[in-house]
Amino acid sequence: MNNHLDFAVSMHLARINKNITSRRLAKDTGIDRQHILDIDKARAVPNAPTLHKLCEALELDSVEMLNKMMLMMNYYETKGIEMGSDYIP
Repeated sequence: MNNHLDFAVSMHLARINKNITSRRLAKDTGIDRQHILDIDKARAVPNAPTLHKLCEALELDSVEMLNKMMLMMNYYETKGIEMGSDYIP
C-alpha cells in the first residue's frame, strides 16, 4: 500500500470491517455522507472535530490516524495536488 493512502484506506477498511455503510456513519456522526465518501477516496481531508468523530465511531486511534493524514497531506502538497477540506465556521 502507498504510504500516502494509508489514511484513506484505513478509514475505509475500518468502516467496511465494521459493516457500517457510509449512510449509517453519516447519520451516527452528523457528517455529510458525500464528505465521508470523499475522505474514503482520499479526495478530502477532515478537520480535527470531524476526524475525532470518525475515529470515535470507527474505534480507531485518533493520534495514529492524524499521523497518517499528515503523511497523505504532505505527499499531495509535494505533488502540488490540492485537496478538499472542511473548516470550522
